[in-house]
Amino acid sequence: MDTPGGAVHKVLGAAHDAITPVPAARPEGLPDARRAVAGLIARRGWQVGADHPAAEAMAVALAAFRDVGQGAFEEVFDDYAEACERIAGADLAYVGRHAEVDELVESVVVGTVLGDAVLTAMRRLAHADRSARHFGWRPEEDPRGEDGPDTAPGGAGPS
Repeated sequence: MDTPGGAVHKVLGAAHDAITPVPAARPEGLPDARRAVAGLIARRGWQVGADHPAAEAMAVALAAFRDVGQGAFEEVFDDYAEACERIAGADLAYVGRHAEVDELVESVVVGTVLGDAVLTAMRRLAHADRSARHFGWRPEEDPRGEDGPDTAPGGAGPS
């Protein structure tokens, strides 16, 4: 018998699975990449099967990294996993605000699609910041000059 939490987990999982794309690519080395992903899942103690659609997507991406000579990317897996665990906690706190199943499903779908866009954009902003700090660049030294986007002081957006 399902607990109320178990039922919610199943509903949320079904909604999430429905919007997780199935990778079309099958790069060489996919079996080894699948084993690496399964190892990450086991190391982190994640309660998810290595056959999860997101695990397959991750294995395809890792195999592609390896195919282009960037297999060392795997060295940051645990760092990524740690950050993603925090993000997942924030996501679930947001989704948990909704009590009705229909609202839960909607918040999972919308939150995942738009959350992915926010996460990608925020990651790129953080890259720009870390790169500037690492290489000593300041916004007033922007090489884009007049051809760059119009921004308010501090790069806050259109003025």
